[in-house]
Amino acid sequence: MYDAVLSKLFANPQALPNVLSNAGQLVLNNVEKLTALQMNALQSYVDLGLGQVRAAAKATDAKGLQDFYKLQADAANSVRQRLMDDAKAMADLGVDFKAGLDALVKDCVVSGAQVAA
Repeated sequence: MYDAVLSKLFANPQALPNVLSNAGQLVLNNVEKLTALQMNALQSYVDLGLGQVRAAAKATDAKGLQDFYKLQADAANSVRQRLMDDAKAMADLGVDFKAGLDALVKDCVVSGAQVAA
């Protein structure tokens, strides 16, 4: 049944470019969101790393070294939280992309069923 619906849909010359355009837009939107997420994560990790280097450079005595080690625990917690947030954002991005693909396929099947009818 689906083979007949899809073959009718893709046999329609007006339907295929529209489907491909919608799929391209979906992919492009996903790539833009992924790139923004990666750039934000990169900036966060660069800032954290530079902050650690600055803090290490300020440790010139035993007290400064002790303070630096205390900052390391905070930095580790910050990295852990950022990794969890990034993982959740990536999962949400995947869920949104799948939902978009599902909607696109559903539209194709509905359009194909209308053409086949």
